[in-house]
Amino acid sequence: MAEVFSAYVGGTVLTGWALYLGASPFIIGLLGALPLAAQIVQLPVASLTQRLGAKRLAVAAIG
Repeated sequence: MAEVFSAYVGGTVLTGWALYLGASPFIIGLLGALPLAAQIVQLPVASLTQRLGAKRLAVAAIG
């Protein structure tokens, strides 16, 4: 299932959808950079989760 999900939300489908919606090359580049940006943010968020607690941080993120 993970491979199927990855295929449906992967770069090719996401780029095609962005082009269909009329996104500029800059926006498409930002969409391509999102996975790397998410990896960079993991360490600070992990320490924040440890300090605040998972439930409190989840409620703040959703809010």
